[in-house]
Amino acid sequence: MSQKNQDDKVKDATGGAHRGGEIGEAVPQFRSVTIPSNPTLSRPSLQLGSPPQKEALNSTNESKGGAWCVYKAQPLPIFPLERTVKICEIPRIISGRIWDSLRLRSVHAEFNGSTVICKTSSFVTYTIDLYAQSDEVTLLEVMRRSGCGIAFRVEKEAIINAAQGLGGKAQSKLPVMMKIPADLLKAYKPPTVHDHEDTLLRSSDQLSNGQRGARLFTVQNLASITSTDKVHCKSAQIMSKLIMEDRCDIRGMLAVVMNVSGKERNDIDNQIQNSILTIFSNAMSSLPAEISLKSILEKDSKGFVKSMVPSLVGITNDIENPHNACLALRCLCLLLENSCDARSIVSEEAYMVVKNAETYGRERHFGLEKQANSVLTLLKS
Repeated sequence: MSQKNQDDKVKDATGGAHRGGEIGEAVPQFRSVTIPSNPTLSRPSLQLGSPPQKEALNSTNESKGGAWCVYKAQPLPIFPLERTVKICEIPRIISGRIWDSLRLRSVHAEFNGSTVICKTSSFVTYTIDLYAQSDEVTLLEVMRRSGCGIAFRVEKEAIINAAQGLGGKAQSKLPVMMKIPADLLKAYKPPTVHDHEDTLLRSSDQLSNGQRGARLFTVQNLASITSTDKVHCKSAQIMSKLIMEDRCDIRGMLAVVMNVSGKERNDIDNQIQNSILTIFSNAMSSLPAEISLKSILEKDSKGFVKSMVPSLVGITNDIENPHNACLALRCLCLLLENSCDARSIVSEEAYMVVKNAETYGRERHFGLEKQANSVLTLLKS
């Protein structure tokens, strides 16, 4: 047998030509095939910074630049599906509607063919699947993985409304929480300053505890107390004032725990960081009318602004956690509005981090885009 014929046999067995006379590892021929390009369905690769284009999509159901387009939904499984919604539309139209709804409602989504894994700002995780019942009929399945069941009901309704063409942020038909009558609110007496200081002392003890569960419960409780939507307005103002004035050293301790949690990649630490950012965002925007954030920051002798700004920029740079990045930009915006020191700390590199966050938000996360635009406006002024 000639040398040429031997080389051809080696090439056929290995799936490719050998180099330098050495035969590489055998690769099965069915492992990969070359797919001819289709000029009507191909799309250019979108880089970070270019807005998603709905007309630029491919036929492999891939998501690039944030947009999601499914040309072919997955076939029906051998087992029966439950709680699906039948929509008389092709998958490409349905997936485009759902993608638009996820972006407008600032839901973090990871696309994988005709399946989407979603995570909300309240850490509700669920999946969206598209199944092909026929060429013109698609089955939509929305399944919860983890998180609050009540919050998931709202998410599922929003996805179904979007898929049916009712809009990306259609009005919900679910029962709303009843509000306390105004006359009862006037008669309510909120906890005193001493009561709130006792809460901060207990919170400091829990934050010193190394257990993640105790820390998460503590910061979630403080996030609720500083929110005017969840507690009495006067109570939220008292707690916000105490935190920003660093009573019981709570402000500095929260900043330390926030930075420590940011170094971890597990879900609990992400929730801890999210709750602490919510605390700072609530506290800086819920102060009593007679006390301004600017006056508190001007009297700051512990370097809170100088240490906080770099931390917020670092969190913003972590685009894998867009919900935390959005809250970090909100806190950064409040600091820039009320502190001259904060403006002087922001470098050119930090400006580019915010700019990249704005680009990412324009493609996938409307809340992130909105907060980044606010920060960029302040930096340009």
